[in-house]
Amino acid sequence: MDMRISGWTWAVCLGLFTVALAGLALTGPGCGSKDCTLATCASHFEIVLEHPGAWAVGTFSVEVEADGAVGSCDVTFGADGSAEWPACTGTRGWELSLVGDTGTAAERPLSVLFAGYGVVMPDSIAVRVRSGGVEIGAQTYTPTYERHRPNGPGCDPVCETANPVTLTVQ
Repeated sequence: MDMRISGWTWAVCLGLFTVALAGLALTGPGCGSKDCTLATCASHFEIVLEHPGAWAVGTFSVEVEADGAVGSCDVTFGADGSAEWPACTGTRGWELSLVGDTGTAAERPLSVLFAGYGVVMPDSIAVRVRSGGVEIGAQTYTPTYERHRPNGPGCDPVCETANPVTLTVQ
């Protein structure tokens, strides 16, 4: 009796074996245990810097220390209400920008924004604002973050958000 297996029989056996392995892989640990989607989210925390009336003509320095990392940006407001946009130094995990889009630059608040995808949000943030070397506002914040998992429990990413705060400078 000939005990050889034909090519067609091998193909059928290999196909059944492949289907069986695929079935095990799909129901194995980690694959069938979670239903994760592919949504993204961004972590964020904002500190709004408000000045009563318009910012005066001159240069303002915004220094931020976040978990020991210090960075600063200088913004200069002109007599026409325009802003010469910031020259920044140091270690920064934040951006300085104007809030809103109405009025001149000098009439709008500034924003210190910590934001991004997959960023580690700071636990402690100290902000100091100076004009002509004189401190006109300072505050330390310890944000209370809410953690979000847009793809479901146990699924990445995890994003942290905290309510914005306002620092009114002199």
